[in-house]
Amino acid sequence: MRPYVSALHGKRVLDVGAGTGLYRPMLPTTARYCWWDLDPGKLARCRERRGAHWAVLGDATRLGFQDRTMDAALCVAMAHHLSDVELEAMLADVARVVRERLIFVDAVTAPGSLASALLWRWDNGKFPRTAEALQAAIGRHFEIEISETFRLYHQYLLCIARPR
Repeated sequence: MRPYVSALHGKRVLDVGAGTGLYRPMLPTTARYCWWDLDPGKLARCRERRGAHWAVLGDATRLGFQDRTMDAALCVAMAHHLSDVELEAMLADVARVVRERLIFVDAVTAPGSLASALLWRWDNGKFPRTAEALQAAIGRHFEIEISETFRLYHQYLLCIARPR
């Protein structure tokens, strides 16, 4: 993911489902970062650890921005917390708000992996999906430029896409 976020110099970057802002330090210092999540506790931890610049407590399915006001969006490890309807709404709204790029990463189901099965059991996400299901959902709203899977305990999908 690092090579894709390092190209965001001077860009407005929306981190949807930002949690504690874990991925903010990967961004160039010139990027204008916007934290977006529903959890006030995570915002407090983000401010405590990383000093959130621009933070919004809000629903990922209803982003409060005008069309094409953000250059890029990060959606990292959050899609498995959304139902199919919520995922569709989130992707549609991100596509509406973003001008240039979506950087999407999430764990996907990996049959036969004991480590993955244990991690899914422990995680609070109720909606694990296959890489193909996520690619199809993303593809309804974005033109996928790069799509790859990798393994780090779980199997993950990385997609780099631009809005249609």
